Amino acid sequence: QLEAIPADYIVSGSASCVAMMAQDYLHVLRDEPIWRARAERLSHRIIDFTSFLVNVAQLPAGSLTPLDGSIPVMTYHDSCQGLNALGLKAEPRYLLQDVMGYEVRELGEVLCCGFGGSFSVEYPLIAERLMNRKLANADATGAPLLATDNQGCLMHLRGGADASGRSLQVKHIAELLADRVRERQAAAR
Repeated sequence: QLEAIPADYIVSGSASCVAMMAQDYLHVLRDEPIWRARAERLSHRIIDFTSFLVNVAQLPAGSLTPLDGSIPVMTYHDSCQGLNALGLKAEPRYLLQDVMGYEVRELGEVLCCGFGGSFSVEYPLIAERLMNRKLANADATGAPLLATDNQGCLMHLRGGADASGRSLQVKHIAELLADRVRERQAAAR
């Protein structure tokens, strides 16, 4: 049980999971006083990965820029739950641009990638059209890398990029941060 863990924060790399546990549980359990109280206690400790790194860990600007001084180019997909439910816009961009030194080329229109949990299973043709539109927007930026904060989006977009033969890399923001930390560790040896 998450509520039994003696920690100030419970961090998740999935914006959808955070939105569910921090917001949706409160609504779903609104008529169940005991369960609602439990959900409320949990909701105050659950936090998404990007918000934790920016607002709690307070990663300093420039701390994970490329060691070779390059400015790599990428684009970022705002997951629906991250943007619409959690209001995440500045946090991932701060990590990408300010902390890691990426040039972030915006995708233009804010659009669902088409995954949407069971939506992609229930409406595969619509999900595929949305995914293809998102990937076309990524192509238009000229960026070789697309990042996101949600595993469902990641799986959907990476699968679509691979299936279409694109050279576009699709990664979770945590993967990019981990790569930079490993780069720093290797250089320190």
